[in-house]
Amino acid sequence: MKLNESKNILPVTFLFIILIVSRVSVSFGSISSDSVISATGLVVYVPLIQVTVNPSRTIGLNNFSLGFQLDGPDIRNWRDRSVLRELASDADFKLVRFFEHRLGKPCIYWNESTKTGRWDWTGVDLLVQRIFEIGAEPLIVLGFYSWTYDRVSSAPAGMSDDPNTGLPYPDQWGAYCGEWVKHFREVGFPVRYYEIINEASFYFGWPATQPKLSYYIELYNASAIAMRTTNPNVQVGCDSSTFKNVLDYFTSHGEDLDFLSFHRYGLDSKTKSDAQAMEAAETKYLYDSANFYGVDTARQVYKNAKGVELPVIMSEGNLCDDYDPIDQRAHTMLGAVYTALSIRTFTLKNLLHSIYFIFGGGEDEMGMVDANANEPWYPYYVQWMIGRGLAVGDELVQTVSSSEDVRSLAWLHEGKLVILLICKIDQSRTISLQGVTGQLDYFKIDNTIPWETPSVQKGAMNSTDTIIMKGYSVMLLQAAG
Repeated sequence: MKLNESKNILPVTFLFIILIVSRVSVSFGSISSDSVISATGLVVYVPLIQVTVNPSRTIGLNNFSLGFQLDGPDIRNWRDRSVLRELASDADFKLVRFFEHRLGKPCIYWNESTKTGRWDWTGVDLLVQRIFEIGAEPLIVLGFYSWTYDRVSSAPAGMSDDPNTGLPYPDQWGAYCGEWVKHFREVGFPVRYYEIINEASFYFGWPATQPKLSYYIELYNASAIAMRTTNPNVQVGCDSSTFKNVLDYFTSHGEDLDFLSFHRYGLDSKTKSDAQAMEAAETKYLYDSANFYGVDTARQVYKNAKGVELPVIMSEGNLCDDYDPIDQRAHTMLGAVYTALSIRTFTLKNLLHSIYFIFGGGEDEMGMVDANANEPWYPYYVQWMIGRGLAVGDELVQTVSSSEDVRSLAWLHEGKLVILLICKIDQSRTISLQGVTGQLDYFKIDNTIPWETPSVQKGAMNSTDTIIMKGYSVMLLQAAG
């Protein structure tokens, strides 16, 4: 990880800063971000934004923590490379999602007459052990519905599909899922989280249609019953459970959900604008729409029906789902700001986790880390800053920005004030902190260091100093010491 000393905190006493600029030369040296401004000419006005923090006014307790998904070659790379696991540990990720078959199907053969299988757990057990070693826990997806083959392609050899539904028979799939829970209980791994069939909407439609929705619910019910019979502490969910008609049907025909979950990619095309990405970060699937319940409504719908308020997990997401090739903005400061805005909103919306897809990939692949160089992209650094400084139970405190261009979030971590600032516009903005006293340490990422060689700038400032954010930026400040 690269950390750079920076001195981009400049005092100012006017409502507007007037910069006389005709040429800007930026010198990085060994990657330094000091700007050199010279000559005369164009006049640029940078408005002053006030961010007011009230550390004595608590607005809630934080329940949110970070996660990521392992998929494709990434799952083996992460399991087998200590440097990648150390990056995950450094950012204090708490939940790791993976599909049950990506290391090779651990069930070598399934016997339908006995509802048992022959298993080789070696690869899965090592992965689960590695996850627990970094202080996280797994979320295992049992069942991958292939949109190419129109079937659950992760089902083991020997397990047949019901020709009427196109899914495995519920009693067989339930017994198979129960074997996963039984195994982890026997080897002593406290695995709790499971989802039944990844993106089952590829099977039953978007919005869900009958009779396929009822067929899926029958499969879910059999799985949940078998798994909870073996271990009543498991947490079982469906990643399409905030679809309106899916949740409505669950409340009347389904076994209990232990959490609500959904997938969210901000953009569905690389042609969508930066502004659309920023809007999606703060709104998409979090508020009611034609086919989806927002997270608050979904909680209330389930509570009205079952008397329980469920936690919510965004269990897979990234900037854009147009991945062949990927939207390369995902690796840049735009992707970092999208990630920061999402995390801020998830925290305020009281989500339990968000899962970033995926941990490591190449320059033309998904991932928060360049797996070829074992070095982070900018979205990792966002999560590194926040994950190390925001814990479950921290007090969230009131903070207000005077401009829509800059978002803020503040909390008390181990008795110290922490402030997150996000500049969501690719233009310079100047910020004055109000309600804050004393010395502050800071970490910052922005476009002054190219995304191809990203690093974190760090330094110290007085709370009365004015902050210049140079376009897309994410900055974490905390009480010194």
